[in-house]
Amino acid sequence: MTFDYQRVYQHGTLALLVPGLFTGTLSVADLLTHGDFGIGTAHGLAGEMIILDGQAYQVTGEGQVNQLAPTDMVPFATVHFQAPELPNQTLGTVTKAELEARDLSTTAIEEPLLCR
Repeated sequence: MTFDYQRVYQHGTLALLVPGLFTGTLSVADLLTHGDFGIGTAHGLAGEMIILDGQAYQVTGEGQVNQLAPTDMVPFATVHFQAPELPNQTLGTVTKAELEARDLSTTAIEEPLLCR
C-alpha cells in the first residue's frame, strides 16, 4: 500500500458538531485507511479521540484512555499518514497529577509537555 504523506483527510466538520450532530458516521476501521496519526471525537462526543501509530484511542473527561474498536463510529476526525523518517521523540513528560498541581495561568511552560 502506498501512503500519501502530504495529504490530510478530514471526516465531518465542526459546523456539524456545533448544533449537536454527534452521531458517528464513519467507522474507525474506515478512518484508519486515510491516516495513522490524528485527532477527533468519538460517537456522542464521549471524549477526545487520538490516533497514534494506527491505533485509535478515546480519552474521557476523567482522563481514562480506552482503545477504540474498528467498528466504533466517529462523527469528526482529521488524520494523515506520519512519514516514517520524521523523528518520534518525547519532548517532556508530566503525570496528570503534576499537571493539575501546576498553576498554568501564572507559570510559563519552559518545555512542551506530554501527559502520561
